[in-house]
Amino acid sequence: DGERRVVFVGENETTYQSRSLSLKGRPSEEIENALEEARKKLGPFVLDCEVYYPDFNGCEHRTAAQAYTANVELGHPDFPTPATLAIFKALHADGRDLTQEREEDRILAGEKIGKFLFDKTLAGEHIEVVPTARNARDKAALVKQQQKEGREGEVWVKHNCRYTGGKQKGGAILRTKNIQEMDVVITGLTPTTAAGRAFGAIEVAAYQNGKLKPL
Repeated sequence: DGERRVVFVGENETTYQSRSLSLKGRPSEEIENALEEARKKLGPFVLDCEVYYPDFNGCEHRTAAQAYTANVELGHPDFPTPATLAIFKALHADGRDLTQEREEDRILAGEKIGKFLFDKTLAGEHIEVVPTARNARDKAALVKQQQKEGREGEVWVKHNCRYTGGKQKGGAILRTKNIQEMDVVITGLTPTTAAGRAFGAIEVAAYQNGKLKPL
Protein backbone atom coordinates (compact mmCIF):
# COMPACT_ATOMS: atom_id res chain seq x y z
CA ASP A 1 0.00 0.00 0.00
CA GLY A 2 1.76 3.14 -1.22
CA GLU A 3 0.94 6.84 -1.36
CA ARG A 4 -1.13 8.28 -4.19
CA ARG A 5 0.45 10.81 -6.54
CA VAL A 6 -0.50 12.90 -9.55
CA VAL A 7 2.71 13.43 -11.52
CA PHE A 8 2.98 16.39 -13.90
CA VAL A 9 5.79 15.83 -16.42
CA GLY A 10 6.20 19.17 -18.20
CA GLU A 11 8.66 20.83 -20.54
CA ASN A 12 10.65 22.48 -17.75
CA GLU A 13 10.10 20.36 -14.64
CA THR A 14 8.35 17.38 -13.10
CA THR A 15 6.17 17.86 -10.02
CA TYR A 16 4.56 15.36 -7.68
CA GLN A 17 1.25 16.18 -5.98
CA SER A 18 -0.33 14.23 -3.13
CA ARG A 19 -4.01 13.49 -2.70
CA SER A 20 -4.18 16.42 -0.26
CA LEU A 21 -2.87 18.69 -3.09
CA SER A 22 0.49 19.29 -1.39
CA LEU A 23 3.69 19.04 -3.44
CA LYS A 24 6.09 16.19 -2.70
CA GLY A 25 9.74 15.58 -3.50
CA ARG A 26 10.83 13.26 -6.28
CA PRO A 27 10.76 9.57 -5.29
CA SER A 28 14.19 8.87 -6.82
CA GLU A 29 16.65 10.10 -9.41
CA GLU A 30 16.03 6.99 -11.53
CA ILE A 31 12.30 7.66 -11.74
CA GLU A 32 12.86 11.36 -12.42
CA ASN A 33 15.28 10.62 -15.28
CA ALA A 34 12.98 8.00 -16.78
CA LEU A 35 10.02 10.38 -16.79
CA GLU A 36 12.15 13.04 -18.49
CA GLU A 37 13.23 10.58 -21.20
CA ALA A 38 9.59 9.65 -21.79
CA ARG A 39 8.63 13.33 -22.10
CA LYS A 40 11.32 13.91 -24.74
CA LYS A 41 9.85 11.09 -26.83
CA LEU A 42 6.12 11.32 -26.06
CA GLY A 43 5.65 14.96 -25.07
CA PRO A 44 4.33 16.31 -21.74
CA PHE A 45 1.96 14.08 -19.78
CA VAL A 46 0.20 13.73 -16.44
CA LEU A 47 -0.03 10.42 -14.57
CA ASP A 48 -2.35 9.20 -11.84
CA CYS A 49 -0.15 6.80 -9.90
CA GLU A 50 1.21 5.63 -6.56
CA VAL A 51 4.66 5.58 -4.99
CA TYR A 52 5.63 2.65 -2.79
CA TYR A 53 8.73 0.98 -1.35
CA PRO A 54 8.95 -2.84 -1.49
CA ASP A 55 10.46 -5.00 1.23
CA PHE A 56 12.21 -8.37 0.92
CA ASN A 57 8.88 -10.23 0.61
CA GLY A 58 7.53 -7.81 -2.00
CA CYS A 59 5.10 -6.12 0.38
CA GLU A 60 4.49 -2.44 -0.31
CA HIS A 61 5.20 0.37 2.15
CA ARG A 62 4.55 4.12 2.11
CA THR A 63 8.11 5.05 3.05
CA ALA A 64 11.61 3.60 2.62
CA ALA A 65 11.99 3.65 6.41
CA GLN A 66 8.96 1.39 6.83
CA ALA A 67 10.31 -1.01 4.18
CA TYR A 68 13.72 -1.03 5.88
CA THR A 69 12.13 -1.76 9.27
CA ALA A 70 10.28 -4.68 7.71
CA ASN A 71 13.52 -5.98 6.18
CA VAL A 72 15.26 -5.84 9.54
CA GLU A 73 12.46 -7.85 11.12
CA LEU A 74 12.58 -10.29 8.19
CA GLY A 75 16.30 -10.81 8.73
CA HIS A 76 17.43 -8.98 5.56
CA PRO A 77 18.56 -5.52 6.71
CA ASP A 78 20.77 -5.01 3.62
CA PHE A 79 18.02 -5.69 1.08
CA PRO A 80 17.44 -2.52 -1.03
CA THR A 81 14.21 -0.54 -0.75
CA PRO A 82 14.01 1.48 -4.02
CA ALA A 83 11.04 3.70 -4.72
CA THR A 84 8.60 2.25 -7.27
CA LEU A 85 6.17 4.30 -9.37
CA ALA A 86 2.98 2.30 -10.00
CA ILE A 87 0.96 3.80 -12.87
CA PHE A 88 -2.84 3.61 -12.85
CA LYS A 89 -3.70 5.84 -15.80
CA ALA A 90 -2.81 9.03 -17.68
CA LEU A 91 -4.81 12.23 -17.21
CA HIS A 92 -3.09 14.12 -20.04
CA ALA A 93 -1.16 12.69 -22.97
CA ASP A 94 -0.56 13.33 -26.69
CA GLY A 95 -1.70 16.92 -26.20
CA ARG A 96 -5.15 15.77 -24.98
CA ASP A 97 -6.99 16.38 -21.73
CA LEU A 98 -8.10 12.85 -20.87
CA THR A 99 -10.12 13.73 -17.78
CA GLN A 100 -13.22 14.14 -19.96
CA GLU A 101 -12.54 10.99 -21.98
CA ARG A 102 -13.45 7.41 -21.09
CA GLU A 103 -11.65 5.59 -18.28
CA GLU A 104 -10.58 3.02 -20.86
CA ASP A 105 -8.77 5.75 -22.83
CA ARG A 106 -6.96 6.98 -19.71
CA ILE A 107 -5.80 3.47 -18.87
CA LEU A 108 -4.62 2.81 -22.44
CA ALA A 109 -2.65 6.08 -22.45
CA GLY A 110 -1.09 5.18 -19.09
CA GLU A 111 -0.12 1.75 -20.41
CA LYS A 112 1.53 3.34 -23.46
CA ILE A 113 3.64 5.65 -21.30
CA GLY A 114 4.40 2.85 -18.85
CA LYS A 115 5.55 0.54 -21.64
CA PHE A 116 7.99 3.17 -22.89
CA LEU A 117 9.28 3.76 -19.36
CA PHE A 118 9.74 0.05 -18.80
CA ASP A 119 11.25 -0.85 -22.19
CA LYS A 120 13.21 2.22 -23.28
CA THR A 121 14.77 3.48 -20.05
CA LEU A 122 16.95 2.06 -17.31
CA ALA A 123 14.13 2.33 -14.75
CA GLY A 124 12.35 -0.97 -15.42
CA GLU A 125 12.76 -2.09 -11.82
CA HIS A 126 11.41 1.25 -10.59
CA ILE A 127 8.31 1.46 -12.82
CA GLU A 128 5.16 -0.64 -12.70
CA VAL A 129 1.95 -0.45 -14.72
CA VAL A 130 -0.89 -1.66 -12.51
CA PRO A 131 -2.61 -4.52 -14.42
CA THR A 132 -6.16 -3.99 -15.64
CA ALA A 133 -8.67 -6.83 -16.06
CA ARG A 134 -11.10 -6.08 -18.90
CA ASN A 135 -13.32 -9.18 -19.11
CA ALA A 136 -15.02 -11.61 -16.74
CA ARG A 137 -12.34 -14.31 -17.08
CA ASP A 138 -9.46 -11.93 -16.39
CA LYS A 139 -11.34 -10.32 -13.51
CA ALA A 140 -11.90 -13.69 -11.83
CA ALA A 141 -8.22 -14.54 -12.30
CA LEU A 142 -7.21 -11.15 -10.87
CA VAL A 143 -9.29 -11.70 -7.73
CA LYS A 144 -7.74 -15.14 -7.18
CA GLN A 145 -4.24 -13.74 -7.65
CA GLN A 146 -4.94 -10.86 -5.29
CA GLN A 147 -6.19 -13.26 -2.62
CA LYS A 148 -3.19 -15.56 -3.13
CA GLU A 149 -0.80 -12.63 -2.62
CA GLY A 150 -2.69 -11.42 0.44
CA ARG A 151 -3.73 -8.17 -1.22
CA GLU A 152 -6.29 -5.83 0.31
CA GLY A 153 -8.81 -5.98 -2.54
CA GLU A 154 -9.73 -4.58 -5.94
CA VAL A 155 -10.97 -1.32 -7.46
CA TRP A 156 -13.58 -1.60 -10.23
CA VAL A 157 -14.21 1.37 -12.51
CA LYS A 158 -16.81 1.82 -15.27
CA HIS A 159 -14.94 1.78 -18.56
CA ASN A 160 -16.74 4.83 -19.99
CA CYS A 161 -16.81 7.16 -16.96
CA ARG A 162 -15.18 10.59 -16.72
CA TYR A 163 -12.37 11.30 -14.29
CA THR A 164 -13.14 12.61 -10.82
CA GLY A 165 -10.29 13.69 -8.54
CA GLY A 166 -9.90 12.55 -4.95
CA LYS A 167 -11.01 9.33 -3.29
CA GLN A 168 -14.53 8.55 -4.43
CA LYS A 169 -17.17 6.25 -2.98
CA GLY A 170 -19.91 4.79 -5.11
CA GLY A 171 -20.86 6.08 -8.54
CA ALA A 172 -18.46 4.88 -11.22
CA ILE A 173 -16.04 3.29 -8.72
CA LEU A 174 -16.61 0.16 -6.62
CA ARG A 175 -14.07 -1.19 -4.12
CA THR A 176 -14.10 -4.79 -2.91
CA LYS A 177 -12.18 -6.02 0.13
CA ASN A 178 -10.69 -9.41 0.90
CA ILE A 179 -11.80 -9.84 4.50
CA GLN A 180 -9.60 -11.85 6.85
CA GLU A 181 -9.97 -12.19 10.61
CA MET A 182 -6.80 -12.68 12.64
CA ASP A 183 -5.16 -11.68 15.89
CA VAL A 184 -2.56 -8.94 15.47
CA VAL A 185 -0.26 -6.81 17.62
CA ILE A 186 -0.15 -3.03 17.21
CA THR A 187 3.52 -2.17 16.70
CA GLY A 188 3.38 1.52 15.88
CA LEU A 189 1.57 4.58 14.56
CA THR A 190 2.66 6.59 11.52
CA PRO A 191 2.58 10.41 11.53
CA THR A 192 -0.17 12.29 9.69
CA THR A 193 -0.27 15.45 7.62
CA ALA A 194 -4.03 15.85 8.13
CA ALA A 195 -5.12 18.48 10.62
CA GLY A 196 -6.94 17.16 13.68
CA ARG A 197 -5.78 13.56 13.30
CA ALA A 198 -3.53 11.94 15.87
CA PHE A 199 -1.83 9.54 13.44
CA GLY A 200 -1.84 8.40 9.82
CA ALA A 201 -2.04 4.61 10.00
CA ILE A 202 -1.78 1.77 12.48
CA GLU A 203 1.16 -0.60 11.97
CA VAL A 204 0.36 -4.18 12.93
CA ALA A 205 2.15 -7.53 12.99
CA ALA A 206 1.22 -11.15 13.60
CA TYR A 207 3.14 -14.02 15.19
CA GLN A 208 4.49 -16.60 12.74
CA ASN A 209 6.84 -19.33 13.97
CA GLY A 210 7.24 -17.46 17.22
CA LYS A 211 8.27 -14.18 15.58
CA LEU A 212 6.32 -11.04 14.82
CA LYS A 213 5.91 -10.47 11.07
CA PRO A 214 4.85 -6.99 9.90
CA LEU A 215 1.56 -6.90 8.01
